[in-house]
Amino acid sequence: MQATYARQGSNHAKWEKKRVKEGLCVKCPKPLSELSGRFCEEHRIWHNEKSKRHYRDNKTICNQRTKISGHRARVRVMVALGGLFCTWCGEDDYRVLTIDHVKGHTTPVKGRTRSRRGLTFQDLYNIENGRSQLADFRVLCANCQSRHEHIRGKRKIYPEIAEAVRAAGGSIPLENELPIPQKPMPPRHSNRTSSC
Repeated sequence: MQATYARQGSNHAKWEKKRVKEGLCVKCPKPLSELSGRFCEEHRIWHNEKSKRHYRDNKTICNQRTKISGHRARVRVMVALGGLFCTWCGEDDYRVLTIDHVKGHTTPVKGRTRSRRGLTFQDLYNIENGRSQLADFRVLCANCQSRHEHIRGKRKIYPEIAEAVRAAGGSIPLENELPIPQKPMPPRHSNRTSSC
């Protein structure tokens, strides 16, 4: 299918915006599809198939470009947050730096919030474009992030593990330990017999 109304040159983006405002497809004079912001139904299907075909034929390149653009956005967000270093300890090795959600990262799901690990590239673009508050984030290294999650109470350490760490010469603050259960937990599979 050939684009009959497509314009070339520097004014193409302005022309496309004008067509969309008028409620017309950017490829033909038909009205916009309800499922697309730029195309009529026929051209929407054509464009989706073209995009899928391009991705299928260039999967490695497309994935690599997505990762590169995501990491560039991550670096820009870190610079906007104050620089490429941990705000707690000053670590500046990019490989271990993370973007920490100060209040804990949650995602609304059907009327409740659930905790989610890590920021997606879309989250980074939202921060960059001002859809998320910059003050809600900070740069931490992996060690400081883990410490912060323990301090915040998101992670706890079982008493048995804490004892083993202390016996081996390590240190764990007491406030990060889980309380010792009052009664012993029943075996998980008491009705199974061991074949060993």
